[in-house]
Amino acid sequence: MSGHKGEPEDRENNSTIDCRVTAIEVDKFLAFEWRSPKQYKHFANAADPLTHVVVFFIPDGELTEVHLIHSGWTSTGEWEEAWQWQDGAWGIAFAELEKRVNGGSAV
Repeated sequence: MSGHKGEPEDRENNSTIDCRVTAIEVDKFLAFEWRSPKQYKHFANAADPLTHVVVFFIPDGELTEVHLIHSGWTSTGEWEEAWQWQDGAWGIAFAELEKRVNGGSAV
């Protein structure tokens, strides 16, 4: 998806600085606040509360399924654009995670 440019060195705009872990259960789930990238920060990162992510880990034999819920979006046009961008970014992140875990290309 175009528009997904990783700039990890830009910590001011591409990090979870000031985000909080809101819940954790070892081997089950992790929940945390999320900051949007710089093109959406003028509205999304000023929201109170920030958007929220919950990642669930579900054992399935020798594998573990990972499910993600990212909530807290509103229904205005700029929020819809931000959600679509983030949805694509999560897809890229999960493909990279799968590639790293499986030691090869994503399937």
